[in-house]
Amino acid sequence: MGLRSPLLRLVSKVRAIVSAIPLNIPLIGILVLSLAGFLSRWNFVFDLVTHFRVQYLLVSGLLFALFLGRHPRWGWKLSLFCLVLNLSQVVPWYFPVPVAHAATDGSALRVMISNVQAKNRNYQALTELIRKEQPDLLILLETNPAWLQTMDSVASLLPYGLNQRNTHPTDVAIYSRFPLTEVSLGTASGASKTLKSVQEDVLVAQFERNGVLGVAIAIHPPPPLYWNLFARRNQVLQQVSQYIQHIQQEKAPGADHIILGGDFNITMWSAFYRELIAHTGLKNSRDGFGILPTWPAFAPPLFIPIDHCLTSPNISVVDVHTGPRIGSDHLPIVTDLAYP
Repeated sequence: MGLRSPLLRLVSKVRAIVSAIPLNIPLIGILVLSLAGFLSRWNFVFDLVTHFRVQYLLVSGLLFALFLGRHPRWGWKLSLFCLVLNLSQVVPWYFPVPVAHAATDGSALRVMISNVQAKNRNYQALTELIRKEQPDLLILLETNPAWLQTMDSVASLLPYGLNQRNTHPTDVAIYSRFPLTEVSLGTASGASKTLKSVQEDVLVAQFERNGVLGVAIAIHPPPPLYWNLFARRNQVLQQVSQYIQHIQQEKAPGADHIILGGDFNITMWSAFYRELIAHTGLKNSRDGFGILPTWPAFAPPLFIPIDHCLTSPNISVVDVHTGPRIGSDHLPIVTDLAYP
């Protein structure tokens, strides 16, 4: 009895505080944000807000719990609508996807993607992670001379490398256990011409494993913070899509084993991402493994998934996980593929 009375008073105070909270404003706000995300095609602001589906889901669930048993009744009904709407965008990513086949030699092809952030100086964290994860294919974003020099220390693990020679702040690099052949994007003929105007954001290489030729494409379009950057990001995604479609239609060497990876600066809920998937037929490796957010590493409540590994549909995904912080604002993402 001694504890019951203070506990009841505490519960009563909590109920009084909750009852006094004006929930209508956050409810309308979450409704507007949830619906605006479906208009991402038309405005870069709508595109920005579409990326926070997990956050909208959590807030909708909280509002639904707070509105239950309160008046007016439209409050809990509207919060339930928001909850279901955002659930429909998030939960399917957790539905299990069957593995079609295992790697023929019993081992998976491990792909690691990491935006190291050019200003980051924690070089040792990356090399330690490479030694731990043992990737067969590594895609790095925002490289600079110091980062490229750092990779010399793991040359025994990843002896082959290609990079853009630091001509742009968003430079990308590809490292591999297998020989790499760079695909020139400056040619005026063939499929490569579709990427000529965005080649500073794209690096394409061919590789061979177990006698099967593949195409590795690394991309890093700019973040869509302004209209011009929004347009540029979409241009990169569109032209990469066209390039992939070209080599698929031409049945170019390796076109049936494509790995497209990088910091896309876009989530799966954007109309421009969905277009890329619809036109190329590629699949996201995180499908069936969850959202796996990667950015911003310094603010977990705002986590969104903008680093991706997409593959041809005939490449099964064995496992996906994110790596630890290595001083960058992005978490690495590691994918095990059944290749071939």
